[in-house]
Parts: sequence; C-alpha cells; structure tokens
Amino acid sequence: MASTSLAAPERKDEFCDLCSKYLTDPISLECGHNFCRPCITDHYRERKKEGLFFCPVCEEPIPEGKLRRILQQPTVEEKLRLLPEKSFVCPKHKVILDLFCQEDEKLICAVCKKSTEHKTHTVISPKQAAQPLKDQLRSRIILLEEKKDIMENHPSDAENEIAELLGQMEEEKEKLDNVFKQLHDFLHKQEKQLHNRMKMVEKDIQNTKTEYLEGLSKQRIVLKSIIREMQEVCEQPAVEFLM
Repeated sequence: MASTSLAAPERKDEFCDLCSKYLTDPISLECGHNFCRPCITDHYRERKKEGLFFCPVCEEPIPEGKLRRILQQPTVEEKLRLLPEKSFVCPKHKVILDLFCQEDEKLICAVCKKSTEHKTHTVISPKQAAQPLKDQLRSRIILLEEKKDIMENHPSDAENEIAELLGQMEEEKEKLDNVFKQLHDFLHKQEKQLHNRMKMVEKDIQNTKTEYLEGLSKQRIVLKSIIREMQEVCEQPAVEFLM
C-alpha cells in the first residue's frame, strides 16, 4: 500500500496576487493584497492612461499619486545597501525585521504581520519586547556587582573561606591515609597467613612423599625376598620339589 505524504499547506500571503508565484520584492497595498514589484508596476503602467487605478484583486480604488509614491520607494536591494551593519532582514520577504510577535516570541517584518500566521497575534516593537528582559539583566548585574564589591572590600573573608577549605582538605587527606594504612596492614597480615598455610601444605606433601617412598622401598625388599625363595624352590630336584 503506497504511503500518503501530507505536505504543509502553502499560505496565500506568500504568493503574488497577480502572477501567483512566490513574492519577489513585495509591495503591499492598504487593502491587504500583496504583489511583486514588477507585476504591480506593469499593471499600473497599463492602466495609467485611464487616470484611475484599482486593486487588481478587490478593485478598491487607490489614488494614482499614492500608488506612484509606493512604487517610487527604494527597492529591496537599495534598502539593504542603506541598512546599518547590525540591521536584520526577514529571510522570507527581504524586509527589515522591525516588529516582535509576542505569541511566537520572534522578530517579524511588516509583511509577516499581515500574513495569516501572525494576523491575530499581538505585535509590538522590538524595544518594547526587549525592555523587560533588559530590566531582568540589569537586576542580575546589580547583584553581581554587589558580590564583586564584597569580595574586593573584604578579601579577608575570602581568605578565611579558602583557609577553612584547605583545612578540611587536609583532614580528609589524613583520613584517607589512615584508611589506606589499615588496608595495607590487613593485606600484609593476610599475606603472612597465606604464606604460613602454604608452607604447612608443602611440608605435609613432603612428609607424605617420604612415607610413600619408604613404604615403596619396604615392598620392594619383600618382593625381592619372595622372588629369591621362589627361585630356590624352582632349583630343587624333582623329588624334593614334589615332597
């Protein structure tokens, strides 16, 4: 059975309402519709002779002078060249990130704000969003500064703490030495006991060996005597042998 992949739905605000392609150098009209700059510019030039201009989607009238001012704004490339080094640009719409979405906790641009993703969200300025965090950071800095002043103005306290810590380390070292000494004594005692037991076993083996060899020698003597007697019997004359 073939698996079905669920693709994420494409958002309408990412596309030009004229060419239906992804927005490039976006222009947003007051009615909320978005267009690529080249698309809306060409559309404006075609309708300019009529003296009136309407949104190509909802047909809301837009004063020609106002539209001209919108189209005469610097392009995205020109804006980027004029940006300070530390300005940030929306990677999707190539517009300055000058707003902050509280729900998503991230910077967004003016085009993002009008999108379905952020339309119902609370949007504030980056300065407003950063202020509480900066206040928390300043409070933390004040506490650290106070601690630093205490350390600088009362070095003896720190020295006493260090001396106390070194004393505790020395005590622990002595305890550790005693533990290892006791362990060494115990192992030495065990080693001595094992050596003594091995010597006793070795002695028992030697005694057993001696007794065995002595018994073997006695048996050999007895056998030799028996063999000699049997040989003497075999050498007897037949009559004497049969008596």
